Amino acid sequence: MSRKERDEYCSSFPSLLDGVEKHAPDKLIGLNLGEFEWFHRLRNELYHQGNGLTVERRNVEVFAELAEKLFESLFDCKLEIEAPKNTDTELIGEFFERWIDIERKLAQSVEGGREISSSRAAELLFQKGELSRADFDTFKQVQVIRNQLVHGEAETDEMLRPSNMDKVRRIASAVGKVFVDVMQHSGGIIP
Repeated sequence: MSRKERDEYCSSFPSLLDGVEKHAPDKLIGLNLGEFEWFHRLRNELYHQGNGLTVERRNVEVFAELAEKLFESLFDCKLEIEAPKNTDTELIGEFFERWIDIERKLAQSVEGGREISSSRAAELLFQKGELSRADFDTFKQVQVIRNQLVHGEAETDEMLRPSNMDKVRRIASAVGKVFVDVMQHSGGIIP
């Protein structure tokens, strides 16, 4: 890209996200840049309105984990942060790591998967008999959990209780098996 184009992308946070979306779309599978923009807008409103309010801790923890996953995806390396982790942030990190992996494998397991939503990809795999009804239902439940986490609609400890973490692990395993089967049957080429 030209220096002028780079400067235009760097002029604002939304422009920067547009540039990343244009130049690294494959690195963004499983990450929704609209949510990064939402968190940034929330931060700006609270910062610039100066009414003494702050972002809730759970929102900060979720955003920090998502930002870490974005960094790792863009730069293909693990981000090492020397900060005390607690059980909640470790679970948030594990949850989003698994969710991103689920979305990436779904996108690679169906024809045109990069252009459709993960919900649609999971539905197609269910219709083809690649995912069981139980797996498909678990996927939808985990997707609701993910959305509630990102949008701060529920308490983190409630959303990441052991039964929900088991769900994300189970669907990650099921989608992983479908992905391996697809790759083996297609010679590594998405059908």
